[in-house]
Amino acid sequence: IEDFLARYKKEILSGKEHKKLSKLLAKNDVPIGSHLDQFKIDPSQYLTGVQCPTCSLYAMERYSGTWNCKHCDTISKDAHKQALEDYFLLISPTITNKQFRVLTHIDSPKLATKLLVNLNLPSQGTTKNRIYTST
Repeated sequence: IEDFLARYKKEILSGKEHKKLSKLLAKNDVPIGSHLDQFKIDPSQYLTGVQCPTCSLYAMERYSGTWNCKHCDTISKDAHKQALEDYFLLISPTITNKQFRVLTHIDSPKLATKLLVNLNLPSQGTTKNRIYTST
């Protein structure tokens, strides 16, 4: 590492230029398409549901404000976060209330809205047509 640092001492960008370039790259970072498309994976093969952080089975159900695993009895308040992160990475950088309900096996639109709003995700649109975006 020291040899590398000694060899490349010259600073090409100032701190201010580096920050400006970073912002520009982040602003223009637009996904080219779904990873499922990229790797030719049929969307029907994507497992829906909330995965248990302990036993890794998709056996979590929402009950009384928590996610409960039917298999190992693990309880989690935020197990849906990982399901949503995976969705954003594999399927799409945006999600609707209905898509979130299908993903997490939640029946209630009101509960889905509550969970999505509590994640403080950027969103667009009116109540019925709202689209949440990954950060």
